[in-house]
Amino acid sequence: MNGLYIFSDDPSLTPIAWVVNTDYYGPFLAPGKYQPDGSLSALNGSTAALAGNWSLRAVDAQQNDLTGLVRTFEVVASGGRVNVALRKRAYASSLVATKASSSEFGPARVTDGDTTSTQTLFQSSCADPGDVTPWLSVDLGSSLAVDLVLIYNTASAGRGYTLMNAELRVGGTRIAQPEDTPLIEANPLVWRQEGRGADGHILRAPLQPAARGQWVTLQNFQTPAVVNADGCSWSLSIAELEVYTSRSSASIAAGAPAPPPPGLAAAPSPATLPPLLPPQPWTHRCRIVLTPTASSVDCAAAGDGQPSAEPPLQISVGTALRQRLGAEQQYPLRSETSDDDSGLTLSGSSHLLIENSLIEGLPLSTVNALLHIANTSFLTLGNVTIRDLEGQPAGLDSVRGRPISPPSLVFGAVRVFGCSGVTITASLCSNVSNAHGWACVWIQAAPNTSDTLQQPAPPPWVRVSNSTIANNAVVWGGPDVQLQSSWANMLTAFDDAAGDDRSSSYGLGALVVEAPDGAAVAISFERATLSNNTGGSGGALAVLSGLPYVTWTAVTAVSNAAAIAGGACFFRQGTAAWTLQDGSSLSGNKAPFGGAACSLAGPLANVLVTGGSRLVGNNATYDGGALYAYAGGVVNMTLDSRTMLSDNSAAGFGGAVCSYRGGVRSLVVKEGSAVVRNTAGLYGGALYSQSGGISGALLDGGSSVSDNSAQRGGALYSASGHIRGLSLANASEMARSRAAEHGGAACAWFGSIQQASVSGGSSLSANAAGADGGALHAQFGGITGLTVSAGGRVSLNTARGSGGAIFAGLGGIREVSFSGSTASSNKADWNGGVFHASGAAGLTNLSFTAGSTLTNNSAAYGGVMCADRGSISNLLISGSEFSQNSAVQDGGAVYVSSGSLVNIALTASRVVRNAARNGGAFAVQSGGVRGLTLLGSEVSDNSAQASGGAVYLSSSEAVDLTAGSSSKLARNAALNGGGGLLASDSTDLQLVLSGGSSITSNAAATFGGALWITADRGMVSLTLLNGSSLTNNTAKTYGGAASVTASSVSITARANGSISGNAATFGGGFLHSSRGNAQLVVSGGSRVAANKAPKGEGGAVLAEQGSVHVQLEGQGTAIAGNTAALDGGALAAPLGLVNITAVGGSVVSRNEASGSGGAISSQEISLRLYGNSTLSQNRAGRNGGALSAASIQLLLIEGNSSVTANTALLSGGAVYATQAVQQLSISSGSLSGNSALLEDGGAIWSPLVAAMQLGADSTFADNMAGRCGDCNQIDGPAR
Repeated sequence: MNGLYIFSDDPSLTPIAWVVNTDYYGPFLAPGKYQPDGSLSALNGSTAALAGNWSLRAVDAQQNDLTGLVRTFEVVASGGRVNVALRKRAYASSLVATKASSSEFGPARVTDGDTTSTQTLFQSSCADPGDVTPWLSVDLGSSLAVDLVLIYNTASAGRGYTLMNAELRVGGTRIAQPEDTPLIEANPLVWRQEGRGADGHILRAPLQPAARGQWVTLQNFQTPAVVNADGCSWSLSIAELEVYTSRSSASIAAGAPAPPPPGLAAAPSPATLPPLLPPQPWTHRCRIVLTPTASSVDCAAAGDGQPSAEPPLQISVGTALRQRLGAEQQYPLRSETSDDDSGLTLSGSSHLLIENSLIEGLPLSTVNALLHIANTSFLTLGNVTIRDLEGQPAGLDSVRGRPISPPSLVFGAVRVFGCSGVTITASLCSNVSNAHGWACVWIQAAPNTSDTLQQPAPPPWVRVSNSTIANNAVVWGGPDVQLQSSWANMLTAFDDAAGDDRSSSYGLGALVVEAPDGAAVAISFERATLSNNTGGSGGALAVLSGLPYVTWTAVTAVSNAAAIAGGACFFRQGTAAWTLQDGSSLSGNKAPFGGAACSLAGPLANVLVTGGSRLVGNNATYDGGALYAYAGGVVNMTLDSRTMLSDNSAAGFGGAVCSYRGGVRSLVVKEGSAVVRNTAGLYGGALYSQSGGISGALLDGGSSVSDNSAQRGGALYSASGHIRGLSLANASEMARSRAAEHGGAACAWFGSIQQASVSGGSSLSANAAGADGGALHAQFGGITGLTVSAGGRVSLNTARGSGGAIFAGLGGIREVSFSGSTASSNKADWNGGVFHASGAAGLTNLSFTAGSTLTNNSAAYGGVMCADRGSISNLLISGSEFSQNSAVQDGGAVYVSSGSLVNIALTASRVVRNAARNGGAFAVQSGGVRGLTLLGSEVSDNSAQASGGAVYLSSSEAVDLTAGSSSKLARNAALNGGGGLLASDSTDLQLVLSGGSSITSNAAATFGGALWITADRGMVSLTLLNGSSLTNNTAKTYGGAASVTASSVSITARANGSISGNAATFGGGFLHSSRGNAQLVVSGGSRVAANKAPKGEGGAVLAEQGSVHVQLEGQGTAIAGNTAALDGGALAAPLGLVNITAVGGSVVSRNEASGSGGAISSQEISLRLYGNSTLSQNRAGRNGGALSAASIQLLLIEGNSSVTANTALLSGGAVYATQAVQQLSISSGSLSGNSALLEDGGAIWSPLVAAMQLGADSTFADNMAGRCGDCNQIDGPAR
């Protein structure tokens, strides 16, 4: 599809918009003739892109490449290229809130091929300042070599300016959802926009070499974040993103290197600063007086009158000064262009000493500084006074309400050019007003040279001691261009909505230092005062270039102000090191960005605040109340030896410290230092990181981060990176900070919180959030690695939403360890008094050991912890205690909404005195319990206002509980059912007790003193082993120990297990089954004994509609001493079958019913006795001293077994059957000594004995009936 394009001024031709000088980036053009809008010039030869689809060449009629200006030319298009992003999947960090459900402003719009419509573009959300660096991402579908990207900025009026300093990345890491935001930097940076965009602007990003990757991401870095009439300043609005690939894709290496950020050189460590070059003795000395009434210039060389190798000092003066000096001091003029120049230029000295001098009461010069020092290796200003100088005030645009240029530009007081070292001592600069660029001293330092190739050159230096710089004002940019562009790639709200660069409007401050780009420069202040200075950036001190090593000793910088950034200090390329020591103070300073100090294009690195120094009461109208780092981050900041970062404030982000790009890497607060009472109007009361996260934040030695406040992240906030290594050690605290929304102490929004620790008696306490996460909050990335040890405390944190102490959204909470520590009195109005995880990741790998205590925590759901849509898994409680926690609704200690409890282990621990509406200790709303194990532990004295005194399981799937080593589930209570445990709708419940463990003394006001299973399906299995017991549980209706609705029940007691002393008022003193069947296996000397139903039937077991199957095995095994007020002293199945087999000397004895069936009452009974087993001494207040049924299916007595000494008040001393005894078989056994006291059937009363078999060695005798003595062993109506 090659073709010929002709561009001409012919008005009859089709017009096209010609933008970006000579490049056309409009819609696709077919070959033809066109009239560009604007003057034509050559494309000059190579690769201008036409709609991204063609490689173009401008030629004349002779096919020569065109240069210069022409009026008509032709373009030959060849080698068609394809936009590989067209209609590919696109993703975004956020969407316009009101359009989220439609495609009108969705990310798909950036790949739809429409580059012109203002109604079909992507726009990120303005609803939440949590996404102030929004991104777009395009999935190319496979890894491609990208060499050109076109970015079509929105053409909507007044919105294009929001695209600012955007970054383009190409790589293989998937960026497709908000929680991927911290991963963006894993893809290489390939292009960066400089400054702001404009409406309809098309940005061209050529990538040479090409960058390989599948994912193309554009991220915006607009600042400040403000809400305005158009919506918000940070919104990303893009019409189209076009991506083009190299023709030689296969040969391009993956991950093209990222271009370095502008002005970003690596900050050297303080240890790498070469030794400073000491000044030589002075070679020239001057005393200067410049005033309106008296002026003099007295200069002399060292050793005047003696021969000297030093050249003479060069002196030139301004016209007005020359007139005042008089005829005896007629120096050359330094300028012929100004009649009012009262200044002086000195040059050509090795070391110039200016002392005891005065510059006062003069107008600032339009020609040069009043005192200009040039070509001087070293300069000393000693006892020099500069004061009361006046410049030109800025004008005012009365319509737009902003300053406009003064009538003429002036220079500041002193300019030093080309010095390697400058000393200012015992001097004063004050009341320099209406200055432009700078007010007091501008030092343009010269680099030194090294004597050897091996040693670096000594850096230049500036020393200020015993001096005052005060009450000076810079109102406009200086006449030198470098003093007009200190903020070239960060415009402010003072700029036009269209993003006009007005950086020339802003100058710097009182003292300006300039060194070679990226080169080290040493700047020291000692016993100096910097106060009430105002400027554009760095009201007191601005380092325009170079990487400074700054040392402040006993310095006071107070009440300085800047119109843009750095109220006191501005470091354009960052710092190599900045030390504030010996009580230095940065206080009461103000600026829109960085109330005290700002670093623009490099890191604010190696900041040490020590010796009682303070950064206090500084204010930013936007971000960074005290410190602001725009690019490069904050690196290695230490507060040491009782220093203070306090009472700073920002209307936007970072009440004390804000890092916009580059994060915060290593923040140490130690030896009693404090970060306190800082406030942010938006996020990060003390510290804010927009990108790059916060890593290595350490509080040590009794230090404090406390009483800070913000909308989110009361103390710390990371917008799109992780918070890593937050450590509280040795009696330090992170306390009493407040967030109106999330994260009372710390909040990570798109990132996670990783490897946090509280140790050595430190505390994370009394923080509060108006929404979620009273102390810590991670919205998308979760919390991984929280260690609380050696007396650490997480206490008294509160959240009006969820996570009284700790909240995690999508990423969950993982790897939590408490050792010898406490979490107490934390509270959430909704979920999770201490921990809450709202996403599917849930909570996993949590351990509480070595005497840890979690107590008095509270929430609506989950007094200690809550998993909303995930599980709680691998929870270990060892030698520790969960006590007195509470939930208004469910789960006094632990709650799972839609997940399971998985691998929960209690070892030598206690879960006690917790309370809730349902599940005093544990509650699972929809899920299961897959492995809850107690070893030497107790779950006791928990209570529920409704059901599940200890554990509540609603709509559960599988439940697996094990208790061993003398564990206890004891004294739990429910005002409804399930004093110990409620499992509702459980498909399977398996409970195993061993090693002398017990479920004891639990109580329910309705069903199931210990267990209440309401499911209509599944299997309930309860096993007691090795002396374990189910004892003394009570229910005021049914099921003193357990009540089951319709599940099948299997209960096994082996090796001296005990099911005893349980009571239910209306039936099933031990077990109540409403509609299901029950199986009871008792062996190895185990006993079902002394259970009772004081107003009902089934003293031990009641199966209302189902059957009961009993297996008794072994000597000492017994169902004994159970009682019922109605029928079935031990077992009752009114509508079902009781099938009981007793072997090996087991016993059913001494059971008693006030009604019928002293031992068993049922619709049908089948009884087998083998091997010395007995059914004896049971009593009935009516019929059937042992058994009462409609039908006895089988009565089998073998192997020296016996049915003996049973008593009925009326009929059937042993057996009473209203319909029949189907089969009676006695072989080597005995049916004897039974009594019917008042009526008939001393042994058996039944209308029919269908079959009877008596072995030769059997005994059927001595049964008594009240009506005829021993004649009536078997009787019935027809007998």
